[in-house]
Amino acid sequence: MAFTINKTDGTLLTTIADGTTDTTTDITLIGKNYAGYGEVLNENQVSLLENFANTTANSPTSPLTGQLFFDTTDAQLKVYSGTAFKTVAQSIVSTSQPSTGVAGDLWFDSTNNQIYAYTGTAWTLIGPQATAGAGTTGSITTTITDTTGTDRSVIQLTTNDSIVAIASSVEFTPASAISGYTTILKGITLGSQITANKFQGTATDADALGGVAAANYLKSNASDTTIGTLTIANDDSLTLGVDGDITMTQSGANFTIRNVTY
Repeated sequence: MAFTINKTDGTLLTTIADGTTDTTTDITLIGKNYAGYGEVLNENQVSLLENFANTTANSPTSPLTGQLFFDTTDAQLKVYSGTAFKTVAQSIVSTSQPSTGVAGDLWFDSTNNQIYAYTGTAWTLIGPQATAGAGTTGSITTTITDTTGTDRSVIQLTTNDSIVAIASSVEFTPASAISGYTTILKGITLGSQITANKFQGTATDADALGGVAAANYLKSNASDTTIGTLTIANDDSLTLGVDGDITMTQSGANFTIRNVTY
C-alpha cells in the first residue's frame, strides 16, 4: 500500500508507491518494502546533520519552506523562505574580537558592552561609542521641552554623564531645569556647571571679547574714533611718525613734546 506523505501544515507532499523511493525533496523518501532502504536512510541522516552543506552553486534543488542549508562558499547558515535561501544572522558574544566572520555577523564585546558588525573585512563599531565604565559619553540626540511647551531637538555633547555643551538651532529656556543651562542659545552653549568650561584652541573670528562687541574695540591697523576718554598710564606715553620722530612725555608738572630728529 502506497505511503501518503503530508507536510507539517497538513498539505500533501507526495505519494510513494511500494518498493520505490521518492526524490520530491532533498532527502530521499522511502516506500514500503524498498530493498536498499538502509543506505538511503543513513544518507538522509547525514544530509540532515550537515544541513545539506555544499557550495552556493550546489544549494538544495528541491527545498521546503523552513529548510536549512549550510553554504560552504559563504560559510553561512541559510534558511529557505519559500522563494530563496536567506542568511541566518549570527551573533557572537566574547571578550575579544573574533578571528573570523562573514559579512553581516554581529559581535557583542562583553568586556566593553559594545556591538560590532563584520563588513567582510573588518569589525566596525555600531555602538555605543563609550566603553563600559565611561558613563554616558558621546553626541546624544534628544528632545528638551521649553517653557512654551514646545519640544526642541538638540544634541548633547556628553562626557562621563556630564553634559559639556548643547547644540541647538534656536534659543529657548528649558521647562525643567538643566544644571548649567538656564538658557540654551542658538548654536553651541557651553555648560556653566563645569568650572572653566571653554573652547580650547585658535578661533578665526568672534562676535565679542570679554562680553564687549568686536565693533567697540579700537583698531591698531586703521583710522578709528572713540567717543570715550583715552588714558595712557605711562609717562613716556606717545610716539608719532613713521620713524618715531615726535615723542610726548610727562615728568612731574612738565609735559614735553620733542622732535628727536635733528
